[in-house]
Amino acid sequence: MNKLEFSANWNGKLFLDNFGTIRLHNTDKYQVDAQFEIYLKGIYLGVAKVVSVKSFLFEKIGDGLAYIDCGKNANYLKKILRSFYNPLTNTTHFNHVVCQYTDRNIEAFESRLKEWWQNKI
Repeated sequence: MNKLEFSANWNGKLFLDNFGTIRLHNTDKYQVDAQFEIYLKGIYLGVAKVVSVKSFLFEKIGDGLAYIDCGKNANYLKKILRSFYNPLTNTTHFNHVVCQYTDRNIEAFESRLKEWWQNKI
């Protein structure tokens, strides 16, 4: 099974039943009903299936998508993506992949949520 790995969970999206992620365009990998093991900083959170995939160009990233994805504005998200993917141009294709958990590692969720919340207070 493929993995989706996250280095951060800035806005807590990985604690929701459904969450989105922005990845380089890959029609073979990101398809509706594909399943992925979800990891946050190397910790297994569970299994999620893809429920939606939408392609877009890097230059089309707006604040709405950025706030949903990372909790920051479009300029911040673009800076993050540039650090992950190099080289990157305005015409680089990305996928907004929406996933839904089908199985969760409850112990990992509890500890990661507690850690995430402590950083907010």
